[in-house]
Amino acid sequence: YVPRGTLETASMSVALENWRYVREALARTPCPTHEAIAEEMGLRRSRVSNLARLLALPANVLALIDSGHLSPKAGEWLLRLRASDQWPVADQAAREQWTIERLKKAIERRQGKRSEDEPHADPNLASLETAVGELLGTKVQVEYRADGTGWLRIKFSSLDTLDGVLERIGYRG
Repeated sequence: YVPRGTLETASMSVALENWRYVREALARTPCPTHEAIAEEMGLRRSRVSNLARLLALPANVLALIDSGHLSPKAGEWLLRLRASDQWPVADQAAREQWTIERLKKAIERRQGKRSEDEPHADPNLASLETAVGELLGTKVQVEYRADGTGWLRIKFSSLDTLDGVLERIGYRG
């Protein structure tokens, strides 16, 4: 992702500086702890640890980050993919200059997640989502896995909507 606005450019510049510093610090002998690096940089240890995790990405993806074609934040999202999927997604994201939001959605789609407006691919589950959604008066998603487990997601946009859903399923709190 190549930022377009001044604020985005400045933010990416700082993120790249931080990434490069962490990468160089981790190459030192002896290797400092994430906590020591964070103290040197004035960052939280968790931020340094997240940047250090980027080292698990393939070299070609790291090259896109180093060159500024992808942000370190994009790299963090790419870590959620299987190793074999990281390069193709990273390459496309860099070539098409995806925003982080676009990258996030592409990764979630590859992981089998879908947007709330997207109907279920299985017509039986799509029908179930519609029926339960009508019963509860809100959007519902069924996520079903091959091992027979899954999730029933119920959307609410306010506490009043949640109260209505809870009332419809018989909850009296």
